[in-house]
Amino acid sequence: MVAGFLMVMLAQLSMSLFHKRWTLAYSLSGLFIGYLYFSLPRAIVTLVAASEKLDRSLGASQWRIT
Repeated sequence: MVAGFLMVMLAQLSMSLFHKRWTLAYSLSGLFIGYLYFSLPRAIVTLVAASEKLDRSLGASQWRIT
């Protein structure tokens, strides 16, 4: 929510300062960046938690591990 608000505020600021429209906040690429910003940390936490529960030997016998 804060990142989206920041993007809208930057778009307003760039329009008032440079008289140039900054369309990243309202474009498909801006939507994609926002999606990655919010989804990537959750996906990484899920993958790390799942990988910690994996068997380190992956079913190999004690003789094959050493």
